[in-house]
Amino acid sequence: MKRIWPFRSRQDGVKAAAPEVQVEDDEQRYKPIEWPLIKRVLRDLLPYKGLYGAGLGLGVVMLILDMQSPRFMQFVIDHVSAYASGRLPGMSERSACWKVVKIVAIWAVVAAVARVLERYVILLMTLAGERVQFSLRRRLFAHLQRLSMSYYDK
Repeated sequence: MKRIWPFRSRQDGVKAAAPEVQVEDDEQRYKPIEWPLIKRVLRDLLPYKGLYGAGLGLGVVMLILDMQSPRFMQFVIDHVSAYASGRLPGMSERSACWKVVKIVAIWAVVAAVARVLERYVILLMTLAGERVQFSLRRRLFAHLQRLSMSYYDK
């Protein structure tokens, strides 16, 4: 028996069958949404809606900029193929090359702006998440401070 690392073993050219996965019938397939829990989480996120909104807005702008790459590629291909087939009369080789360089430069600027926005989205969403965690910790600690000493003696 020859062992093929790490997933399967083979015996003289015959593939080994995948191991069967045992599923218990009483196991719950999915857990339904608990709406009171969702409402409570949204209530905890509500004070930071500005940060989350800014993060989502910048994220949408970043995605729109990221999706422009195929369009820039289309411009380059269209321009080069039009020049090569002679559909751009009066355009010199030098000016055709400069137009391609300009398109690529604009593409690079758009990609750089998208990367900067991506970093700001990460920073904003992380900041919002950290603030939510801090407020939850502060609320939990305040609740623990209000409990009587007899609670801790149990």
